[in-house]
Amino acid sequence: MRNYPKALKRKLLDIICQMQEELSKYTADPKRDFTRNRKLPFETLCRTILSMSGQSLNVELQRQFHYDPTAATTSAFVQQRGKILPAAFEEILRRFTYQNRPIRRWNGYTLLAVDGSHVQIPSNFHDEATYFNSTKDGRGYNLLHLNALYDLESQLYLDAVIQDGREEHESRALVELVDRSELTEPVILIADRGYEAYNNMAHIEQKGWKYLIRVKDKRGILSGLKLPDALEFDAVFSYSLSKRLTNRIRQEPQKYRWIPSKVHFDYIRDASDALYPISFRVVRFAVKEGLYETVITNLPADRFPPPLLRELYHKRWGIETSFRELKYTLALTHFHAKKRPFIEQEIFSRMTLYNFASLLRLHAIFTQPEGKYLYRVNAAFAAHIAREFLLGFVPAAKVESLIAKFLLPVRPGQQKPRNMRVKRPASFQYRMI
Repeated sequence: MRNYPKALKRKLLDIICQMQEELSKYTADPKRDFTRNRKLPFETLCRTILSMSGQSLNVELQRQFHYDPTAATTSAFVQQRGKILPAAFEEILRRFTYQNRPIRRWNGYTLLAVDGSHVQIPSNFHDEATYFNSTKDGRGYNLLHLNALYDLESQLYLDAVIQDGREEHESRALVELVDRSELTEPVILIADRGYEAYNNMAHIEQKGWKYLIRVKDKRGILSGLKLPDALEFDAVFSYSLSKRLTNRIRQEPQKYRWIPSKVHFDYIRDASDALYPISFRVVRFAVKEGLYETVITNLPADRFPPPLLRELYHKRWGIETSFRELKYTLALTHFHAKKRPFIEQEIFSRMTLYNFASLLRLHAIFTQPEGKYLYRVNAAFAAHIAREFLLGFVPAAKVESLIAKFLLPVRPGQQKPRNMRVKRPASFQYRMI
């Protein structure tokens, strides 16, 4: 496309305009909200929240209105944003992503990763559902848990579920994300430890997808399985799952697996005699010398031998780096409100901005410099250009050339220990100017 950035921006703004015709679905009071002529109508308000960074609210508003002395005040902005439900920004994320997602496959499959990440929000010890008070210095903090479904090849967030920090349940979020997905093509879903549950596997299979899930060695879902006594192996297991512990199930553990009543499984009612057949591979392979990982999968062994599964699981790291960029490049630690609905507005908005920047980055064409390493686009600078373009400070004709100018070398094999230091949200009193 000759002017891809301009067309992409137009599509995003068109989605907001289309939603303006359905305001009753996305406003707190459909009969009254956005019925009067204001400086911040629905479309302008959505654009403002979508393009927010880590600056103070006054600066954000002035940038949106291109430093107009008659721009809307912070008080007016807060009152207007209170009229929009977070569902509006969740819908913008979904529509924009599905309408513009490029088809990028790996061995004929769309690769998805699911994972969760804590999002620290402004402190409020009255909010028992998100408040924690376990730091050494006695200072409490509040957390939300962001569960995301991420396209690894297209580098886009497809969907998300936000949970209270104290009510975090990643398996429940996974089931919700899988069941409501609109994807119809072949899919492989990759997940880390913590997602290995028969209910999750059954929901993924019922969707027609494949899965690859890392599991704990000889614990959790692998407990009770007769695994080969070898450092590396590839074994197939087939069982009938049951919610009743009958004598037959006790006597034939090689054919049946009992699911206790406290373990949730959607496809068999409690006390039912029904059985649910399930089959999967347990594969253990070497990651490096002396380090092994175990995964479960329903991918066929003839097409996906252990070396290919190792390569496939390594791709899951893409969702981890996306969380880092979302939090620290796109300022997800810099909220402009304390109220929960406003925070959710900004979370979905940052994810939409991430996708907008990612699409621009993937479309930019650059020449590989000569040297030892391959180079890639600087994601942080691409996100900055995407935001400035959305605000109207960068012309469409310069977007791709600016993104292609700033490159970073790809250095494979580099490792760095995780920094586990607590990072608190930026205070409202200390923001960048």
